Amino acid sequence: MTDRITRLVLYAEAGIGHLWRLDREPAPHLWVGALEGSAYATVARPGRAQRPDPGPAHGPARPR
Repeated sequence: MTDRITRLVLYAEAGIGHLWRLDREPAPHLWVGALEGSAYATVARPGRAQRPDPGPAHGPARPR
């Protein structure tokens, strides 16, 4: 079982909208994906003249 594939499927099923993944082979690089339908599409590969959009921030609500 490949974590790289299995994790993408599980995250997509859970509806996680954005995913950042650090791949170590063939050389270390960051991959950024956005959920489109039931699969992730490449949004950016940082370090190639563009900065990725991290998507919406998720965190605790701030008190009013």
